[in-house]
Amino acid sequence: MLKSYILIAVRHLARHRFFSVIMVCCLALGITFAMIIGLYVRNQEGVNGGIRDAGNQYMIRSKWKVRGLGMDITTIGPLAKTMKEEYPALVANYYRYNPVGQVVSAGENFFKENIAIGDTTLVSMYGFPLLYGDKDNAFPTISCAVITAKTAMKWFGQTNVVGKRFGMQTTAVTDRWLGSYAYRISQDLGPYFLACVLIFMIAFLLIAAQCWQTARANPVTSLRAD
Repeated sequence: MLKSYILIAVRHLARHRFFSVIMVCCLALGITFAMIIGLYVRNQEGVNGGIRDAGNQYMIRSKWKVRGLGMDITTIGPLAKTMKEEYPALVANYYRYNPVGQVVSAGENFFKENIAIGDTTLVSMYGFPLLYGDKDNAFPTISCAVITAKTAMKWFGQTNVVGKRFGMQTTAVTDRWLGSYAYRISQDLGPYFLACVLIFMIAFLLIAAQCWQTARANPVTSLRAD
């Protein structure tokens, strides 16, 4: 029975080559778009997923009166500290950083890197898991650093670099960072809705054309061919 169904399907595809190619291509495109949309949604929903209390994390942004005076994602340094001191019931902690370019020396090797000079609350506030180091005291002094495992491999050729120096002492190694924090892309339903409408329209037109052709066909010819 299954062999007969497969034979009839192959004959049907061979008899209607043009519509078969179009339907197969549209089905492939529909599945591809569905997979891409699903991966995109999953990726966006995963942003900040590894950060502690991500729903209660906020970024202080500025609206400068003079255009070009500063970026909107920056603000004056003492503001976060003052907010914690003035509103302790609302602000549990804060983290400030200043990204700079720096030439780093690790032994006899030199690397030009983008580093961030920030508060020692980085690990405790965001809850980054540490591969090496003390998560409760990742910054024992203000002259130490936490780096990623990728950076440790680049500079020292190994991941356990606690105690090694590159101008300052390394006290912890993590495998996560703030690469996507506070830059979450909002979900706009417009492209998804338009893609679904186009897929349904193409499928409807193809089915309607196939039904019209089948309705006008001579049943005797179809029975004779099958």
